[in-house]
Amino acid sequence: MRGEPRHAGQYWSVVVTGPGGMWCSPRTVKADIEDPDSFRPHLVGIVRAEKPDASDRPESAWIGDYELHLSRPGSVEVTAIFRLG
Repeated sequence: MRGEPRHAGQYWSVVVTGPGGMWCSPRTVKADIEDPDSFRPHLVGIVRAEKPDASDRPESAWIGDYELHLSRPGSVEVTAIFRLG
């Protein structure tokens, strides 16, 4: 039997904010709040979908410009804010 996936985590509602007042609609993702880097693929995917021109550059050049606001699904209270980079 295999062990748990690396980022078993739980479900979170995330809102991505960025330069120029960018604000994305909430999305539900599964990640581990104890491992902020487990949110990286979600952040990258959301920014690439919402702002493809901003993500043409290497990830390291733009990822620090964005924040993830996390809350539990169904809640409006922000649990944490992550800026990766």
